[in-house]
Amino acid sequence: CPKNSHQSVTNFDKCTCDSGYQIDLKGKSCVAINHKNSDKICQADYGTKSEWSGETNETGSITCSCKVGYDFNTKGTKCIRVKK
Repeated sequence: CPKNSHQSVTNFDKCTCDSGYQIDLKGKSCVAINHKNSDKICQADYGTKSEWSGETNETGSITCSCKVGYDFNTKGTKCIRVKK
């Protein structure tokens, strides 16, 4: 298991983030919840034109969306201005 996590008690093949931590967007490590708000987590991964969608996925990670007037690039790695 990565730093700040522990083996799940119900599924030994999975890890669970420790209290005060959440899985990062790439699903590879546990990051402190109180160090970055959800919008800043999205912006760190997808750029300043991204924000938290207000939802989480099945693993408990936040889901990000692009701000109005922006959309994900073809690789889904950055929010770019929508061309008219």
